[in-house]
Amino acid sequence: MFVVTTVFDTIRIPPLLLSMPTVQAVHSEIDQKYPNRVLMDVGLVVGRYGECARVGHGFCVSGDGGAHHECEFRLIVFRPFVEEVCLGRITKSTAEGIHVSIGFFVDIFIPAYWMLRPSHYEEKSGLWIWTPKYDDDEEDAEDEADDAASIRRRSSSVGLDENQALPPSMHIVASICEDGLGLTTWWAAPVEDDDDEDMKEEPKQEEN
Repeated sequence: MFVVTTVFDTIRIPPLLLSMPTVQAVHSEIDQKYPNRVLMDVGLVVGRYGECARVGHGFCVSGDGGAHHECEFRLIVFRPFVEEVCLGRITKSTAEGIHVSIGFFVDIFIPAYWMLRPSHYEEKSGLWIWTPKYDDDEEDAEDEADDAASIRRRSSSVGLDENQALPPSMHIVASICEDGLGLTTWWAAPVEDDDDEDMKEEPKQEEN
């Protein structure tokens, strides 16, 4: 899910920061430029990893009062892979599907055709409902996918989009149409009551 990647870039130090130590100023500019930015064919940058491996000598550009340094540094990148299973929280439910967030990344979508079957969307509550049938003699159960609930999903596709008019973006399409996926509460083991445990204990025989 997370990788460390090496980046080579020319970092500009503005005149306001020229009084700072060079490495400190470079780190400050990297921390402003890269976090929450999508790098094509790499992923979503979370932050800088450690100090710069190399900071070149600064050079000036005509008409620019800043100093430019050729730098080599490492970044922590969020790069999910297809078929990866992880937890998230439901942020929104619509008839088209469920939107999921993992905190720092919110562009995860579970379409209606990749829900656990049989499932349906209830307009009144605005929630997706899974109706598993455990036994022919029992009535169908109804398990709601409540907003903010913890959900386990599998990544079906990871897209990195590049548009000349907009910054690159990343989105994930996921599925929950397998056993073990979906709300974590759906697959939690039932908790036995203390009374049931007491009933299971064998009665002690009285000594004569």
